[in-house]
Amino acid sequence: MSTLGKSAGGDGDECTRRSAAYGPHWTLVFGVPGSGKSTLVAPLHEALAGTGALVLDWDVLMADAARLRGGRRVEDDPSAWPAYEHMIESVMHSARLCRVVLLAPCTPAELRGRLSFHRVFLLDCNASEREARLVQRNHPADDIQEALRDAESYLRVAEAGEAQRISTSSGTPQQSARELASALLEDYGML
Repeated sequence: MSTLGKSAGGDGDECTRRSAAYGPHWTLVFGVPGSGKSTLVAPLHEALAGTGALVLDWDVLMADAARLRGGRRVEDDPSAWPAYEHMIESVMHSARLCRVVLLAPCTPAELRGRLSFHRVFLLDCNASEREARLVQRNHPADDIQEALRDAESYLRVAEAGEAQRISTSSGTPQQSARELASALLEDYGML
């Protein structure tokens, strides 16, 4: 996979016609660290093969931005956030003629006014699973506690009807990707 994301292929002419008629078809899949966003990228790309969807992983873009910044992590430097968010917007708008699925740690409210989405999904898992995943990745204890607190507020977004919740607590990443892809394919009129 490229560092930016993967296009799931498909008919570029259809993509251009669809966008001209309906505007961009963007989907946000958000969740806190440890919810399974990055793990879902490859199986989601596979599940959306042939649809023309571009699957973008916010975290991959953030890692690339750190390389551009001499290894300084964007998430550790709030002064870099506006430029980074502008870069994400630029990438999304460059892909406006096709279906884009953005996997990101941001809630819809955090992106409102800059990007709008046709569909929003929350990736979620139970607290013990999230904590185990973050411990396995050597996240600092403070970051783990912050992720656990954020998960509670993210769940309220889904409970308010602003996002469809997909649990990654049980099953495989492939199963979660198929669940998400099924909803997207229905939106795309391909089911």
